[in-house]
Amino acid sequence: MPAAPQMAVTKETHNPGQRPWFGRPDAEQALETTAPAAALFVLRGPASTGDFFGYAVSDRLLSAFAQRLLRQAPAGRPIYRWSGTALLVLLAGAWEWDAARWLPERFVEPVELDGRSIQVPVSARADLVELPRAGAAAAARLIDYRIALLVGA
Repeated sequence: MPAAPQMAVTKETHNPGQRPWFGRPDAEQALETTAPAAALFVLRGPASTGDFFGYAVSDRLLSAFAQRLLRQAPAGRPIYRWSGTALLVLLAGAWEWDAARWLPERFVEPVELDGRSIQVPVSARADLVELPRAGAAAAARLIDYRIALLVGA
């Protein structure tokens, strides 16, 4: 799978089936300079889609939702892949939570894959996550949780 500009494709040993995760070389620096808050969106729907159609389809579905979220999230906020069914949006502060927590409602619309519009029943739970603010230590902790940049600035 080709990498997006300025993005590297890596495989993690913890990743079942060795599906590719995406990460930027400067991800640590980006994480060090962010505020200590994030919105965690847990999607329900892509996992069962992956069980039926295969993980490549559920990965593409997650990417489609990430692209939609990127367009609707606060400007300039990168979106990280937390797991196979969760996305993390870094916030400038907890005050952005009021706007970010309503984003899951927009996931009820159909998504387009390979030029075809498909409707997948997806619900998303949003949680505010407080992140440690200690420069490199914060980045190391986040990377330890296996966050990988999926799409972003």
